[in-house]
Amino acid sequence: MKTTLVRLCITCLIASLFPVHAATVLEEVVVTAQKREQSLQDVAISITALDSGQIRDFRFVASTDVVAQAPNVYNFSTQGRGANSATYIRGIGLSDFGDAHETPVAGYIDEFYMLPPAGLDFALYDLERVEVLRGPQGTLFGRNTTGGLIHFITKKPSREAEAYIDATYASYDEVRLEGMVNAPAGENLAVRASMLFHDSDGYVKNLNPEFKDGTDYGTRTGRVQLLYTPTEDLSILAKVQYGDINVIPLYTDHEIAYIDPATGLQHLDLDGVDTFGFNERQVGAEKPRTVYTDNPQEVESEVFNWLVRVDWDMPNNITLTSLTGYAWVTRDNLEDCDGAPHNMCTAGFPVDQHIWTQEARLFQENENFRWTAGFYYLNQDAEAHPTAAFFGLPAFLDAPWQLNLDSWSIFGHIEYDVSPQVAVLAGVRYTNDDKRYEAVNTFAYAFRNAAGNFVEENVGDLVNRTDELVSANLELHYKPRDNWLIYGKVVRGTKAGGFNNGFYNVPTPEDVQFGDETLWAYEGGFKIDFFDRRARMNTAVFYYDYNDFQAFNWTGLAGSVTNADAENYGAEIEIQANPSEPLELTLGVALLETNLKDINNGTITRNVDMGFAPNVAFNGSASFTQPFVDGSLTLHWDFMWSDNQFRDNFNNPSSDMGEHFVTNARLTYAPDNGRWEASFFAQNFTDETNLIKADGFLGFKFRQGVYNPPRWFGGTIRVNFL
Repeated sequence: MKTTLVRLCITCLIASLFPVHAATVLEEVVVTAQKREQSLQDVAISITALDSGQIRDFRFVASTDVVAQAPNVYNFSTQGRGANSATYIRGIGLSDFGDAHETPVAGYIDEFYMLPPAGLDFALYDLERVEVLRGPQGTLFGRNTTGGLIHFITKKPSREAEAYIDATYASYDEVRLEGMVNAPAGENLAVRASMLFHDSDGYVKNLNPEFKDGTDYGTRTGRVQLLYTPTEDLSILAKVQYGDINVIPLYTDHEIAYIDPATGLQHLDLDGVDTFGFNERQVGAEKPRTVYTDNPQEVESEVFNWLVRVDWDMPNNITLTSLTGYAWVTRDNLEDCDGAPHNMCTAGFPVDQHIWTQEARLFQENENFRWTAGFYYLNQDAEAHPTAAFFGLPAFLDAPWQLNLDSWSIFGHIEYDVSPQVAVLAGVRYTNDDKRYEAVNTFAYAFRNAAGNFVEENVGDLVNRTDELVSANLELHYKPRDNWLIYGKVVRGTKAGGFNNGFYNVPTPEDVQFGDETLWAYEGGFKIDFFDRRARMNTAVFYYDYNDFQAFNWTGLAGSVTNADAENYGAEIEIQANPSEPLELTLGVALLETNLKDINNGTITRNVDMGFAPNVAFNGSASFTQPFVDGSLTLHWDFMWSDNQFRDNFNNPSSDMGEHFVTNARLTYAPDNGRWEASFFAQNFTDETNLIKADGFLGFKFRQGVYNPPRWFGGTIRVNFL
């Protein structure tokens, strides 16, 4: 039925592209995907860009929400809001929750690289736009962007006095208050202050009356920005931001599964019992989003970040940009990891990280030639102490570690217009990474093997790792007419190697390290405006050839990253249209095939699909606006559907998360004077139940199952002070 409904929705959207009424011209979308402002239609990157109005229409309130309207982009969060977050683009991602890892899909906030996984799940407020860049972006953005990146751009101070208050009340006693004040402060100074309070009860019912329901959530965060412009040629932007999160994480459904000894693969058996003779039905917790646990859960995290940006327009049309930034991310996470009442497993994941970054770059634009050159430095100091208790035995798994990273790089990018229709682009980046890592990893109060005591006194120089990496790109652009771009490119992407951390289980000290990965990506596409600029279609096709892709798999009570060759290919299509003046439509199509080679689960070796990589997916929206009582009434509808996808890289049948389908609606009234607006929304209004996490505890005959939020109703009032 889901598939039929999606086909009907897509048919309606496509049919509407052939208009019979007058329509408005599509607005230009400005992005900074090449670290300067450009029209999205002039940039040869597969990009989904969402402005502040779209973010509100879709009701994206967290950084992890935006993937719903970005083709071939998916997100996995270990325990929901506030926990570690991993994003997958075109099948490329890292599903390990180890805090010492860097994912191949980077997260940026105002060009600051938010390295820690614990800092990638954050609340959205007072944003200018979000840019999702698919494909390797190593030349200009650098670190660990073989999959792509997501860039969150906040609204900056301006010379205009303005303010707003945005208040929401919704299901599960959700309360969300967002506010902003912007004002000039003297002749050359402007100030912008933004804040957010967001609180809600949980939707994962815990039948144990001693504990709150899972996903009970609260965050408080604020941001202050100062823009100083002493001259027309010089601007200095300073930003300080702080936020804290306190959440009862997603409890996991305890769903029975068994291992086929012939293949080593795990299969569901919902009518069976686990190793201890337990089934959720025994306590009335068999329904999705219902558990009975005997231990509490909690995540507490804090993030502090400051950034100073200087832009100086120098003689000869050269611009110097400097960005200096710092982030402190700390988190304490207590987890009931079995989701059942027999006290099998509890785990804690405290982590503390400090990150410093500095970038300086020059940009020059001439009549037919443009170039960018720069330097980047990154320092990370991190420490963590993961532990897990089994059957009340504390620290049965004990894995403290420390990591220091020093990284620097130099980069250059050139664009040359061969003719008004043809341009050639090329770029290269050299990166030097130095890592030092020490860990003590015990199982049942003893080392599994020599790899467990991974300190310099025992393993020598293995605690140090140096990677020298080269990323590069070569592109050809052809513009046969205005508002058309046809392109082809070859990109070499790289990602540094690292160290397994947390509850790893590897046979030798040498296996604690995993190697760097190299990607050769081949991509072609076109971006066109047509129907007198009332419709737009952006399409990309790609082929990835991976050498030593960093693949994570969880085995028993431990996991590890290993290197394996891989290949991916697929396409994205994004359509935007205004078929008539009151109607706006979007449609996204994602096609993907992945092949991870020679993966061994301890029993068999075979080629598998990458996790979080469905073969087909669609997303789309429709907005219809009509005049109504001295204002306008807008009905917004959107949906997302994806094909079956595996959670893990073993492709255990128990990790098949099936099809996903969610549809949402929003009705908004705004008076003509723009002073206020009121909205009513329904999220997941067909009340679909989608499996979004499926982790197997292979030795105990169950999997952790997590499901998406249920139907959610609410209303929002926004007041603008102009």
